[in-house]
Amino acid sequence: MCFADEFSEWVMLAVGSGVPTEVCAFCFNLYDRSDDGLFSVELIGVDEFDADDGDWACSEVWAPVNSRIEIPLAFSGNDWRSCLDEMADLLNQLLASGSAAAQILKSRQAIAVGFVDGDLDVLWLS
Repeated sequence: MCFADEFSEWVMLAVGSGVPTEVCAFCFNLYDRSDDGLFSVELIGVDEFDADDGDWACSEVWAPVNSRIEIPLAFSGNDWRSCLDEMADLLNQLLASGSAAAQILKSRQAIAVGFVDGDLDVLWLS
């Protein structure tokens, strides 16, 4: 199975098991595992969103049981910028797919991706 398919299944399992009503936005946090050069992605839900305040993703109120998935090196490339670009592209494809996962994600105010210690790229706003 390719990573895009694995990722889509992971997102569907995450949001398909129920998202609390207080979640108003989703963030896909990227992590650089400096010990082995690999990356991972975590999905969280937050209870406040402010497009003018980059710290909105700090108000986490929900994370699925399996909140993280490892990103294969073959997908992410060997640097943080490649990883961010590839994950943003993958998420945009998922959001455009019309899948059940995309519909659930888009039922809230915003969806963003970015490294947990960096800026976020908001990919979708309601």
